[in-house]
Amino acid sequence: MKLIDLTGSVLRRAAPPTPAIVHVEPDGVIVGHTTADDRPIDLPMPVMVQLDNRHTFVSGASGFGKTGLLLLWLLGIIARMARLPLAQRPAIIIWDPKGDLDELDSGIAARCPDMLGHLSAIDPLQTAVPMNLCVLEKGILSPRLLTATLVDLVNAISSAGNGVALGNQQIIAIGAVIEAVLHAPSSNLHWAAQAFQPDGIPVLAGRTTSDVAREALLGLHLTPELSASCRIRLLQAFGGLGSEAWEASIAAPSCLSFRDMLLPGRITRFCLGNSPGALESPVKVACMATFKLVLAAIQQRVTPFTGTPAVLVLDECAVVAPVIANSLEKTLSLTRSRGAGLVLATQSTTQLSAVSPGLLSAVLTNCAHKVAGRVGVPSEAMLYAKELADSGAAGSARDELAQSLLKLKPREFVLFGQSGAPVRFVTDTLPKAAWLAAADKQADAIAAARSRHIVPSGHRPTRLFDSGSQAQADNTNPPTAGRRSHWG
Repeated sequence: MKLIDLTGSVLRRAAPPTPAIVHVEPDGVIVGHTTADDRPIDLPMPVMVQLDNRHTFVSGASGFGKTGLLLLWLLGIIARMARLPLAQRPAIIIWDPKGDLDELDSGIAARCPDMLGHLSAIDPLQTAVPMNLCVLEKGILSPRLLTATLVDLVNAISSAGNGVALGNQQIIAIGAVIEAVLHAPSSNLHWAAQAFQPDGIPVLAGRTTSDVAREALLGLHLTPELSASCRIRLLQAFGGLGSEAWEASIAAPSCLSFRDMLLPGRITRFCLGNSPGALESPVKVACMATFKLVLAAIQQRVTPFTGTPAVLVLDECAVVAPVIANSLEKTLSLTRSRGAGLVLATQSTTQLSAVSPGLLSAVLTNCAHKVAGRVGVPSEAMLYAKELADSGAAGSARDELAQSLLKLKPREFVLFGQSGAPVRFVTDTLPKAAWLAAADKQADAIAAARSRHIVPSGHRPTRLFDSGSQAQADNTNPPTAGRRSHWG
């Protein structure tokens, strides 16, 4: 009985004879060729087929070709989409926290320019876009669930720097304020931090239309220290921290439709890596919030889902890891049962382990396909090898696999599928000159894709303490019956 792997160690049973192309799945996208015998190799279309598992995990150290692999793969998927009738095309939503995938637009211009009309490139840190979650489309999350989601975001963002999670009193106070803000007409999330200024609570109590939210507000026992700490946490999450565009996005008159992003053939890219300065918190908030809301929209689909599938691509997935770590297995199962495939990519597996000790194991266990590029340090290589090697593999086999991951050259990867031996391959070279030439010809279409969702330039964000508003510091006089918030 012969056992093989890329290093010659005992890891997996030998795969059956393969055809000319090394097929991962019968509908895969060719991205390169094998190092052993120079055969073309494809990666799977990460969409659900009869509820099978197409989730994929991609890792690779910076500068060794992970971005190039993702670009080739995504362009192949989009080119395949272009040949299908609109009603059969999957939706694609991409989170690009570092802007590494900016060249995707140029690649689309070169390979399938007609698809630029279906692309929306959204950068709420550079250009104000409709991101006022106080007017989120109804039916995705109730105000109560939206409040809980936003409190989770505040906790994840504000505790990232110092490692200190919100205390119970902070959770209660911030939750009560956010729910009251959601039920206030013409509101935005900046009001939440403003409510913790002097006299802010009674003013907000006068503006909210929810009796329950008003009662919770007026029942708070806030010390100056508690008010200050809550305000700082909210500013860290929603304050912008130097990005005027993000502040304007949060205070926009409307909100993006997350259901529309899931329509057949839609391509949405959240490009967040071009913001000026170190705007780590707004990037994380934008990634986490939009990802959670897309998942909420997917959850509204019936199960088992038989309609148009969706592909969700998270580059640098460690950015959103804090909000999915506790429910990752549920998230992967949820998306699969509702027709969505996840592609999770990261530079470092240790970043996932740092968020939660069992997170990397959960990712690798629940992703049918793993693509590993060069690993930066020996400890990370060994961690990865322990997770990827068969449970019965000898320690020496894991050591050899770890050493092979440390020695991979630029553009070299190892593919671990659901069956068969690992396959080592090299990605094709990106035709960047051709992409740039095509982008010049399609400059107007690319510009349109990048400005499809913008806030009108004359919009003036409202503030909790706006003079002449309907705010009432005297909370004994609640809002009149004629006033209604977005939520009724």
